[in-house]
Amino acid sequence: MSRVITPKYRVEMNCVSFVKQCRETQSFAWQGKPSEKRLREFVDGLNASLNEGGPNEHLRDGQSDYTSARIVRQSDDTVMVSYSKPMFEIIP
Repeated sequence: MSRVITPKYRVEMNCVSFVKQCRETQSFAWQGKPSEKRLREFVDGLNASLNEGGPNEHLRDGQSDYTSARIVRQSDDTVMVSYSKPMFEIIP
């Protein structure tokens, strides 16, 4: 008999696709303590992996990007930490 273990936290991420012109929400299991710094590093790392030459390049559907995320405690749906990327970035 197998046993199902529900993770204590989940990450809900919003993805904006400029090609499909839609917004999608995806959920992942989160391990460890929730913190804004770790969540920001996770989102930025995932976005970097989708760039050309990255390990997840094949998953990118044109110009999509993860713009915001939040860590939610599964037992009562309490938002522990949230993070949103700036709407515009100035690139020198």
